[in-house]
Amino acid sequence: MEKAFAAGIIDANKYQSLQDFNDDTFVVEMVETFIQQNEIYVEELEQAVANSDFEAIRKVLHKMQGSASTVGAKVMTSEIMKLRAFAKSADIKNINKFKERLYKAVDTTKTALLELSSMPN
Repeated sequence: MEKAFAAGIIDANKYQSLQDFNDDTFVVEMVETFIQQNEIYVEELEQAVANSDFEAIRKVLHKMQGSASTVGAKVMTSEIMKLRAFAKSADIKNINKFKERLYKAVDTTKTALLELSSMPN
């Protein structure tokens, strides 16, 4: 469990606040929701980038940032912030260059959350 926290993938305090609800299924449901939402968001982002639709890119990144913040996904949030800056300046070249880093952060976060949520409180 400490690995995800030590690596800076997940904010330990934020994750602990999710566990403070004392509902065994709450964290599991939050993780499932995170995974489902971000699968959709990645598809939406790919479509928006393919169309160079900067407004849609900003909207998807905003949704992803909210999702990441809810579970304390620090690395993912950092990558989103970089892409939001590129979207604001309509920099499609760097969006294409850096979006894979976001996708990797999504996968890493997903793996960390699945490991954490399967452990006893």
